[in-house]
Amino acid sequence: MSNSYRIETPVDDDISCDPPYDVANLWKDSISEFAGTFLFVYIALSGVNQSVIMGGGNLAVAICFAFGLSAGIFVAGKSGGHLNPAVSFTAFLTSIDFDIRRLVMYVAAQMLGGFLAACLIMAMYYSYINDYKHKETFAGTFGTVKYSNGSYRDWE
Repeated sequence: MSNSYRIETPVDDDISCDPPYDVANLWKDSISEFAGTFLFVYIALSGVNQSVIMGGGNLAVAICFAFGLSAGIFVAGKSGGHLNPAVSFTAFLTSIDFDIRRLVMYVAAQMLGGFLAACLIMAMYYSYINDYKHKETFAGTFGTVKYSNGSYRDWE
């Protein structure tokens, strides 16, 4: 003789299993991620470039990165303060309420915020780049530079 139990639950057809999706909150959170990432990249790159121009050390760069990260997380705290597409992707993989729409919006906002901050830094330090005696060192913070010998590395 087996004892089996049957649990009856009321079923409502209007209830969905999808996580809540609010477009207004998604845009607010994405703008928050944009602003936080912009602030972090702006402060961090400003510190790097000032250190190169003024001859500062690694401690000044580390302080600028720490301050920039703290400020970025403070600004983007409402949205989770990811500031990095890798963090957002990990949240997507491990969280139930972080859906693909939120991932796409966060990654787009973070990429745009970082890119615009780097463009602003490039515009601000453009005259210093042209006047700097070791241009390949300074421009190397922004990307790949071709050296006078035609290679992308100085030792070839």
